[in-house]
Amino acid sequence: MGLFDGLHRGHMAAVGELLRFKGEKLVYTFDSAGVFTKGERGLLMSDRMKRERLLDLGVDRVVSVGFSAIKDMTAEEFSENVLFGELSADKIICGENFRFGANASAGIKELEAICKRRGAEFEAVPILRDGGEPVSTTRIRRLIEAGDLEEAERLIGRPYVIEGELSGGGFIPGRGLALPPEGEYALVLGGREAVCRLFEGRFIGTDILGEGFAEIAIKNKNKGVRAEEV
Repeated sequence: MGLFDGLHRGHMAAVGELLRFKGEKLVYTFDSAGVFTKGERGLLMSDRMKRERLLDLGVDRVVSVGFSAIKDMTAEEFSENVLFGELSADKIICGENFRFGANASAGIKELEAICKRRGAEFEAVPILRDGGEPVSTTRIRRLIEAGDLEEAERLIGRPYVIEGELSGGGFIPGRGLALPPEGEYALVLGGREAVCRLFEGRFIGTDILGEGFAEIAIKNKNKGVRAEEV
């Protein structure tokens, strides 16, 4: 359970535990649009990309809901109506900082007690730390917005890839995605690389990358990427 924006190394620790489960492997997540309520924040990954990557990793089913549908439920209501009602959960895996219930009133201690009462397994995955700090979406977003795509990529565990539209020699990123500062960057698609300038939310100079919808890796200039990494 969780937002899983970016599916970075911290998220992958929880996904890895899920993939070891012998039954149906289901990820319960939230539509990004309804979660970002505390100011404007850039996404690391669209909901579509998140779903497709989870399925590619071996997850059987992804359930994505609008946060407004559950935000006013008490912890007990969420557990009974969603986890053990709608989803019929046999085991629940979440990060150790997971909060649920109205106003984030409950955490893993309460969730573990509920699971025990219902006869379900429970596992809280420790927060992954790197350099003494948690690997988090917020940390990675700050790196991207500061232009340090190399360090962001290291924490994500793969190149930073976003979706958008190639048109007229430019690349228009999907709405709401986190972008680095204006300047020159290497864009990589299918083994082809173009050095482009980001200006007013659009990358200019993508002629060699073609036209149409695409998922493109963004790199710091002169920091190449192998096609298989993307």
